[in-house]
Amino acid sequence: MTRTATSQISATTLPGYGTTPADVDMKIWELELAHGRQTQLMDGAVAQLGRRTGLDEVAHLLASVLLGARHGLVEVTATNKALVEALLDTGHLRRTYDGDVLLDTTHGIGWVDAYRKAEDEANDLARQLAPLYRIYDAHQWVRWYLVQNTGGHLHDNLNNHCGTCFETTQYGWVPQASGANHEEIVAAYGMRVCSVCVPGAPAMPAYKTAGRVAVEQAEAEGFCVGGERVTTYRNHGDRWGNCSCGARGLNINQDGTLRKHKSIALENKARLTDPDAIHAEDGSPLQVQDSSNHRQTFTKRVSAERAYVEAMAYSQVGWTRADHREGYVAYAKRLAGPLAAKAGMDVTDWEATMVKRVAAKVKRDS
Repeated sequence: MTRTATSQISATTLPGYGTTPADVDMKIWELELAHGRQTQLMDGAVAQLGRRTGLDEVAHLLASVLLGARHGLVEVTATNKALVEALLDTGHLRRTYDGDVLLDTTHGIGWVDAYRKAEDEANDLARQLAPLYRIYDAHQWVRWYLVQNTGGHLHDNLNNHCGTCFETTQYGWVPQASGANHEEIVAAYGMRVCSVCVPGAPAMPAYKTAGRVAVEQAEAEGFCVGGERVTTYRNHGDRWGNCSCGARGLNINQDGTLRKHKSIALENKARLTDPDAIHAEDGSPLQVQDSSNHRQTFTKRVSAERAYVEAMAYSQVGWTRADHREGYVAYAKRLAGPLAAKAGMDVTDWEATMVKRVAAKVKRDS
């Protein structure tokens, strides 16, 4: 079972603790991840210890007692404990099997020492987890789990087996949603909430949306989450629609809602603060008519500057026809306004900064 974590959903605090169920579970989530990493280090150290000594019986004994006991596979007897302690005597192993074989030459640490260090850290993490587990055991708040597949639904406590799930279904724990009631979870996750676990969900307005969490995550990645029901257009069997964010010609789902797509509105907003971008006043790509009355589109400032220099140079070189010179100048002027605005300068002052570049272009092309 995997886990996901962002910001918490419910702000309801636990009586007597001044903290929320999500606070507790997100801390448990963090500590359990760290504990799992230390357990993996312990497993790896045992495996390396047996491999480097070259003795199968050493690897077997260590794996059986150190690993098997943790997973309930073998009984830890006094005899087994004594044997393991003897094998974990670094000096003894080094005397018997020749000093270097138990050293990780990459990190310069013995595998026995690596095991003991990871074990100490794992034990410390377990001590930190114990009081958090006691808080949960005392209150037993609702926990939410997301099915790990495309479009998977959000289910409540796994001990209430949902009829839409199977033994093979894989879940991801969503600790930030812990303690959330039905209204809060539907507002956050919308149509992804299981209507069997939350029977009243379909009647809630938020259930018809993608939910606040999906919108926030999509916007953070520069996407529009979709889910909006739009007018469907058809062309030779293709179905498409337009989004309110400005994106056009998008594929739509069978129910007439838009799929997740790049947000034009967010792209335009990003251009307004990007020093290397060029744009119209609303942040959309800059579109101007060139000297031949063809529409040119620019998104990068350097490209628009290059076009300005070329247009001004072509208006001055000797081989340009006289009736074309005014067209090149007009094209350059249409570029100068947005470029000057992007630089925070007056148009005349900005054009003065480009004189040398234009002169150099004229010299190269004459």
